Amino acid sequence: MGCNPSSLRNQFKDPAIPISKSIHSASPVMSSYLVTGASRGLGAEFVRQLVLSPKSTIVYAAARNPHSSADLKEIKKIDKDGKLVFLTIDIDDEASITAAVKAVEQQSGGLDVLINCAGIASLQKIQDLTGEELLRLLKTNVVGTHLVTRALLSLIKKGSGKKIVNMCALFYCSWINTYSSSYTGSIGGSNALRCGGYATSKTALNAITVRWAKEHQDLAIFIVHPGWVKTDMGGSDAALEKDVSIKGMLEVIEKTGREGSGTSLGYDGSTLQW
Repeated sequence: MGCNPSSLRNQFKDPAIPISKSIHSASPVMSSYLVTGASRGLGAEFVRQLVLSPKSTIVYAAARNPHSSADLKEIKKIDKDGKLVFLTIDIDDEASITAAVKAVEQQSGGLDVLINCAGIASLQKIQDLTGEELLRLLKTNVVGTHLVTRALLSLIKKGSGKKIVNMCALFYCSWINTYSSSYTGSIGGSNALRCGGYATSKTALNAITVRWAKEHQDLAIFIVHPGWVKTDMGGSDAALEKDVSIKGMLEVIEKTGREGSGTSLGYDGSTLQW
């Protein structure tokens, strides 16, 4: 049975589950950013706002076909300072990741902030997923993110920002008028009835983010949650516009230091339950 979009909008105007306020520390000046999944949606909006920000000097827009992205072409038109660099990355292809890392190293020498925004979704219930379909979700959403992070690690350690940000998600399936999951990767906060494989992959991403944070305590490695946003994935009835969500997340990214590593944060800075 479908849910009433207007009641969902009211319920999720502030889509964070506030457990506690995150601990912020003074962050170093950050200037170089790399955003995966940058061809559309939240990834493209990250790129747009970063290109316009006085705090950035170079913004790598990473996607399978960045030169074919209509959104990135529009952003290129407003890039008055020449900050935007298109980077071809298929996060399922280690060879493309390696080539992209070499390009970043040659141009920048290091990297301040990595924002892992690339991922794929699925509407299926967990019982309906074949092994191949589940592996596809895990390969892209977990392994792909891991491989990009691993490949860029040495450059991030050379940078001044020293931040790795992984994206969680809230998924509203507007085309079937069904609210599928709150805090999709959260075990305690999710009420997912559909998208079982997608939710499982995001739970695994949460777990691997914590492991990365424990192993690299000299970095700030954490999850950010965009809220319920008006995108192809979020649907037109979502509570937030893209620019509001991304503005909030960029503020969280800027303020969150090593004390916030290994946490899951909402776009408003609230700490979310795992």
